[in-house]
Amino acid sequence: MSDHVVDLNEVMERVQDDKELLLELFEIFANDYTQKVQILKSAVKDKNFEVIKDVIHSIKGAAGNISAKMVHGLCAKVEQLCLKQDIAAVEAAIPVLDGHFRDLQVRVEQIKKEFGG
Repeated sequence: MSDHVVDLNEVMERVQDDKELLLELFEIFANDYTQKVQILKSAVKDKNFEVIKDVIHSIKGAAGNISAKMVHGLCAKVEQLCLKQDIAAVEAAIPVLDGHFRDLQVRVEQIKKEFGG
């Protein structure tokens, strides 16, 4: 499961094996996600594809930076759904995205333990 959630080898290479930096990046992502997903849910309710696209693109980029594979992959799919203006599919993807985020949080906690923190 963890390899699909976070590619630890990839992200450790990206941060040059700096465990503290990685944990800080995970925390920044979590805080940012929590704020952005509220904006996303509001934009979905308003069927505002421009905001949806911008927010999902931002989450996708941040997820890519920390090698959060499942979050990144779903965001890429939601971007495509925005191009098709398929609001029902976008709306259905939000709980899945939240689930992937929860999986990421679980994996981050495991990584913290692996790092000895």
